[in-house]
Amino acid sequence: SFTIVIQAWSSLQDETGVFHSKLLFVEWADAMDIFDRMWDRYESGGDQSCKPDSAAFSAVISCIAATPDGPGGSGALHVLQRMKQLAKEGHTNVAPNARTYTSVIKALRTSRDDHAMERAMELLEEMEEAFQAGNSALEPSRIHYNVVLSLIATSRLEDKTEPAIKLFREMKTRNRKSCQPDSVTYNTLLGLCATNVHGSTEVKDATMAFALEIFREILHHKTVRPNALTFCNFLKSLRRLTPDNVDAVEPTVSLCCQLGLLTNRFLKELSYMIEDRDRLAYLLRLDVMPDFLTVLDFPPEWSQHNARKRHDVRNPKKVIVTSPYFRNSN
Repeated sequence: SFTIVIQAWSSLQDETGVFHSKLLFVEWADAMDIFDRMWDRYESGGDQSCKPDSAAFSAVISCIAATPDGPGGSGALHVLQRMKQLAKEGHTNVAPNARTYTSVIKALRTSRDDHAMERAMELLEEMEEAFQAGNSALEPSRIHYNVVLSLIATSRLEDKTEPAIKLFREMKTRNRKSCQPDSVTYNTLLGLCATNVHGSTEVKDATMAFALEIFREILHHKTVRPNALTFCNFLKSLRRLTPDNVDAVEPTVSLCCQLGLLTNRFLKELSYMIEDRDRLAYLLRLDVMPDFLTVLDFPPEWSQHNARKRHDVRNPKKVIVTSPYFRNSN
């Protein structure tokens, strides 16, 4: 029951949910005291209903990750270390599993720890080593890689693409289906590129080259399909990294409309990039340019798939790429 309550709290996203998370875990010592009392009650009285397991610990870590003012990454790492220690002492039911590591990495992502990225990479490597040694419960999947990539994207690094490219390449070389990139991976990388704008000209050029590589790869992928977020993030990368690269805009808009993935967010990004209203009207095949662009100004088939789940990889419409700009370089 205790585990279920914590899981419910950790999954709440509204103001009430955040309040309850803060209420329970506002003091890290209080949270651990609850577990100490549960453990003592189990060991001293043999009360099986109070026996914490890996699910209970993972739920606590998830709650930490969901609490903005909680103990953050350090608290999550503390719980993980305690789980490892208890497992060594013979309490195998609390041994960390893949879900535990997901929760810890998420907690690191939301923390203010300057070394969060390095610690997340170490945890990922730790999982890989344990899995290769025969611990199937710690098999890293695309979920773990995606969360680490998301952490890199929100970091303060001047050049985020260097560690992201390295991790992405490593992900693809893993000979496991569960580790292969999905639409979340591609969208996260494109979003990362769109925020990697504070480096030198060389860094920006390399970032845009990587964004184009990623975009081309998902367009030609056999199973993963681009979605509305894919096009928004790529267009944002174009706007922020190479604002004068108008040659890429027209095929991007055309392909987005062809796939029925036009959104108001995409139109907003496009209006930021193309300030000339006449050119924008020509690009969108409009006779009269409205004051405020929305998808309702265009044929319904241009936006027929934009209501799909943001990270859905099952979009059945095959991508037919005709523009030489997006020709697969492989």
